[in-house]
Amino acid sequence: YVVAASILNQFTAIDPASILSQTINMVGTTVASFSERYDLPFKFIIIQSDELNSFSTPGGFVFLTTGLLKSLMDEAELAAVIGHEIAHVAHRHVKKSAENKEKALGGIDTGKMEADLEQALTKVHQRSDYQGGDSRVLQKEIFQELNFESERFLDATLVGGRDYAMEKEADLWGQYYALKAGYGLDGLSTWLKRLLPNNEAATSSPHRKLTVSDLMKHPQPADRMAALKQGLAPYKKWGNSGFRGRERYQKNVLDILAHRRN
Repeated sequence: YVVAASILNQFTAIDPASILSQTINMVGTTVASFSERYDLPFKFIIIQSDELNSFSTPGGFVFLTTGLLKSLMDEAELAAVIGHEIAHVAHRHVKKSAENKEKALGGIDTGKMEADLEQALTKVHQRSDYQGGDSRVLQKEIFQELNFESERFLDATLVGGRDYAMEKEADLWGQYYALKAGYGLDGLSTWLKRLLPNNEAATSSPHRKLTVSDLMKHPQPADRMAALKQGLAPYKKWGNSGFRGRERYQKNVLDILAHRRN
């Protein structure tokens, strides 16, 4: 509750009594009822932000930005995205991630390590052979500039801190919850597929300076789609004939956001 309250202090939340919020809560509550934490009173909160983002906190608070909602096309995609956040809560990913990071950072002067990391980034960017591009390549280059303690810090906060395995697990479970709720099997994949062109252009642009925040993002859409295809293979027989809810999503979400003043 403390974390959720802190988030609400930093962002403007959409009126929970609005049709927009009621629609999101209807879909979210339905999907959550098929999760392991069906007994938890989840709350789905829309915050005003152009960023494409969603996140959850312990206690069942799920936040979605208006920017993210605008990027979705129907309820099937919404259900899968919300399912992803529900899975984080149901599988206690936030707690596990914090424990992993605390263990990895034991005895480290994090302030000094952050300064070392920024210095290493600057050195890599200034190298004559630096070509920009993929964040994972940049990680390897940074490792060459750091001492052992700094490398351990980077591994914990950027590599381990991102918890790729947990993100992909949340993708699979979230899509499974949505499937059980009556939505199609490809809700998350169709949304991720639309992100591919912009994402690849952003991460492969020559000589673009990558920052620390670039290294802390979710797994790339292509990686997530590949993991989904493999993980959901046993459920292919269910097909993609589930409820899409495009007209209702257009009316109760997209049309409202299109006419909403920021």
